[in-house]
Amino acid sequence: MHSDYGGPRNQPVRDGYVVDVRRLSGTKKQQETAAVLAFVRRQQLACEVVPRERPDFELRFANGRVVGLEVTELTHEGVAVGQNVVRRLRDAVSAGLAAKGLEASVAIRFGDGSLSLLAPREQMRAHADAIVALVEGHQRRGAPMREYKLRGFLNRNGLPFLKAVHVGPGLAVWTSETAVGQREPFVQDRIDAKNGKVASYRAALPGRELWLLLVTNSFRSAVWNAVFDGHVYRSAFDRTFCLDAYAHVRRVIDVATAG
Repeated sequence: MHSDYGGPRNQPVRDGYVVDVRRLSGTKKQQETAAVLAFVRRQQLACEVVPRERPDFELRFANGRVVGLEVTELTHEGVAVGQNVVRRLRDAVSAGLAAKGLEASVAIRFGDGSLSLLAPREQMRAHADAIVALVEGHQRRGAPMREYKLRGFLNRNGLPFLKAVHVGPGLAVWTSETAVGQREPFVQDRIDAKNGKVASYRAALPGRELWLLLVTNSFRSAVWNAVFDGHVYRSAFDRTFCLDAYAHVRRVIDVATAG
């Protein structure tokens, strides 16, 4: 099934115009406007963007169609904290390998709820050192590519908060981010906060469509997939979209919703 903007419903759109919303300065309205322009260009909507209040914008089409558009930022503190832990551990392992002259491909998988446990500096340092020591021992033994995932082995080697460490040839350290936690409720909470205002929006624009645009710039791909793939959210808006503005990646999905 395809939507009226030319892309498959509820799927990422992977090409189009790029605007780095995070780098924009100015008022909240200016940043919202930049996000809406990125959304309009991304979806190839031939319309004029007119700022207003309650809802935030009107999209005016040449055929007389008018859509009211409300914009809200979609953030989750736990996601941001978790991603910071992931980055710190990855950087610490990379630095430790470089200091010992080791070259390896290292993939780190986190255990459930482990990111908060790794946040303290001493735990972070201990796990980074243990991963470097694991790689050093792996290479000293001339072992082939291997995934270390037995709980007893990880515990004995100072890695109690990890689910697995994969070591092989190469020169990269990467991580899975499946342990950020349950994310769906905060998306619904953000939509619900706007659902309560739909009646006033409809009164201001009687007979017009109402769209909700969620804007996020803090989700990596794994988090995005966990938030949206296979989930249906309750929205009082006629259409609900999410613009992903993380790390120069631009994609928009038509969020699966139930009225």
